Amino acid sequence: MKIAVFGLGNVGLVAALGFCERGHEVVGVEISETKVEKLKSKSLYIEEAGLPELLDKHQNRIQFTTTLTSLESIDAVVVCVGTPTQLDGSVYLGQVKETIQYISSLVGERKVSLVLRSTIPPGTIRRYITPILENKENLVFFYHPEFLREGSAVQDFLQPNMHVVGVDDPAQDLGSREIFFGTDNIKVVQYESAEMLKYLNNSFHALKVAYINEIASVASSYDVNVNELVDCFLSDTKLNISEKYLRPGFAFGGPCLTKDVSALDYLAKEKHIEAPILSSIIPSNNRHLFRSFSAIEKMNPKSIVFFGASFKEGTNDLRSSPMMDLINMLQKRPSYIPKKEIYVRDNFVALNELKGREVCKAAFEVSELPEKCDLIVLGAMELSEEDLAYIARHEGNILDLGFNKTYSIPSNKRPRTAYDFELF
Repeated sequence: MKIAVFGLGNVGLVAALGFCERGHEVVGVEISETKVEKLKSKSLYIEEAGLPELLDKHQNRIQFTTTLTSLESIDAVVVCVGTPTQLDGSVYLGQVKETIQYISSLVGERKVSLVLRSTIPPGTIRRYITPILENKENLVFFYHPEFLREGSAVQDFLQPNMHVVGVDDPAQDLGSREIFFGTDNIKVVQYESAEMLKYLNNSFHALKVAYINEIASVASSYDVNVNELVDCFLSDTKLNISEKYLRPGFAFGGPCLTKDVSALDYLAKEKHIEAPILSSIIPSNNRHLFRSFSAIEKMNPKSIVFFGASFKEGTNDLRSSPMMDLINMLQKRPSYIPKKEIYVRDNFVALNELKGREVCKAAFEVSELPEKCDLIVLGAMELSEEDLAYIARHEGNILDLGFNKTYSIPSNKRPRTAYDFELF
């Protein structure tokens, strides 16, 4: 393939020389004449392991220029121009829009793949890029975010962990797969998911650094051996270093998480240590609980059936259950839902825990539920066939606070989530 790479910064230059290493011919396009002259003289303006060797090795495969006037011999165009942060924190998209506009003006009768790799906020493609490419049938566009780390960018490019490809339609033909080398782990997703992923990744990495530094500050103030502590933490790949607790859903609860987070926050304050991440965990969780409350308020139900009362599936423990907190909040709402109009289905032991409580009516069997209700709320409970049949007959709203479960429910009954609603 012959590939044109627009923007020869830390990402673009690695990509250009990386494509050469994979056997492609490359045209590197960079508006800075100074940078182009340096590259032509085999000089680099960035320091990156492995890059000098690639530049020296592939002089016959790559050419550098400040402009490209035709796509006639080009199979794919890869855009890696910058998206810097502005003073107000927003992302400057001027270079992306101008580059895409320019490339679209070069389109002829030959079909060309247009690959955008710059980091952009979700919604950018549909709002700005799609209108530019309208009626450009010979441009096959997709978004391919980069995940390169400075210092190991060449290795990351040549041996990626995965390729994420953002498209308008998941069934879209991606054209030549030669761009997606180094792994068979190719995830084809909607534009918005691909746009958001880089922000998710980097904010999570930043959070990990800041969080463990807060923990180290608190731990060391109590004479804890921090390295020993962290080694133990990292050795648990079942819960700590795993996908556990990384699926969106309802607020956390139970007797352990809330208690221990509060205790750790107190320990930090006792030593006069500022730990903004630790101190924000409980308020953030409460905010998520309020989001669910707000979603129910907006639907204004007069009768509700809750499936699940405990804080997680497979337990009857109602201590610090966010579902019970939610039910209590609803009882105190201005429009007030009477006790007889709030029903709760759960396992037998959990429902026994509800005896004597004045906030809701326990339904041990589906037959004890009302024939009709305004809203069904799905929580932490494994649904039986009878439960699923009841939900399938339901004609009102369904709110899924488990969020990531899949149920055998007709497609026209798919639940909404708290994220579908704006907060008050």
